[in-house]
Amino acid sequence: MQTMEKCFVGIIASVFCSDKKSKENQITLTCFQTKESDDYSCKRICIPLHIVPDIDNSFSNAHLKLSARLPTILLEEEAIKYRNNTTEHNDCLTKQFNSSVFTMSAVQIQETLTKPLMKTLEIRSKLQKRRQQVENKLQALRSQCEEPVVQNEVS
Repeated sequence: MQTMEKCFVGIIASVFCSDKKSKENQITLTCFQTKESDDYSCKRICIPLHIVPDIDNSFSNAHLKLSARLPTILLEEEAIKYRNNTTEHNDCLTKQFNSSVFTMSAVQIQETLTKPLMKTLEIRSKLQKRRQQVENKLQALRSQCEEPVVQNEVS
């Protein structure tokens, strides 16, 4: 560990790490600084990190669009590499090998990016439906509270 300037704050983002128990994806953020102690060694100081959601979800939507495009971009890069390494002069075995490498790369992109992204979208969709249900229930409760109470008088 090394000491940085006083104002330096390090942030480590761990994205799409699977929780071994629940098999769900997690996003972990760690925020820290280093400080030199009395014995001149470096100490890590954890800094509280507060994430404030944007009101209109513009960042979320932009991030989602970019995340959805990323597998396509990476697959296009792999296809370009494959085409660049495929010539008429390659023998049959080399062509088969290059084709296998391309296929394995495509599968790895699907496993690493597309599958977790789809799981995240599925969870997000369920959360949005649940949020709508809770908002509807809250609205119904509010409207019940606003209705005038009619009392029956006993004679």
